[in-house]
Amino acid sequence: LGFHQTDVMHQSVFELIHTEDQQEFKRNLHWALNPPLSLEPPTDPAAEESASSCLVSYNPDQLPPENSSFLERAFVCRFR
Repeated sequence: LGFHQTDVMHQSVFELIHTEDQQEFKRNLHWALNPPLSLEPPTDPAAEESASSCLVSYNPDQLPPENSSFLERAFVCRFR
């Protein structure tokens, strides 16, 4: 892809994904394929720092079992 390893270390993967594919990427990585709207990336650059440190927790009763098909994903996205 042309990135040097040190250029991408400690970087959010969302900074590498094409902006038009970020929502689809997030949807595909979410365990239920339906992320809540509150996890939308901030549009304000000043708010990005606080959003990257927010934690998301789920009710363990709602999580799929470890051997479920939710753990295997295949999708295509563009990089910048």
